[in-house]
Amino acid sequence: MMQEIRDRQGHLLGTLDDRALADAIVARNRQGHIVAIYDAASDTTRLPNGHIYGSGNLLAAFLVSGC
Repeated sequence: MMQEIRDRQGHLLGTLDDRALADAIVARNRQGHIVAIYDAASDTTRLPNGHIYGSGNLLAAFLVSGC
């Protein structure tokens, strides 16, 4: 399912898509660029280049910060 993330004024911040990869959620910014990927199997959030950013689901932080 693709979920739109919006700020209080209704502006689109980005999307979360759990259909793109198996056992993962992909965060895209408002331009559609991938900003991070949460891998549920390893419980880690990764950058688009594959480097580990942190443990747990940190995707909302990427969208709220405007990365």
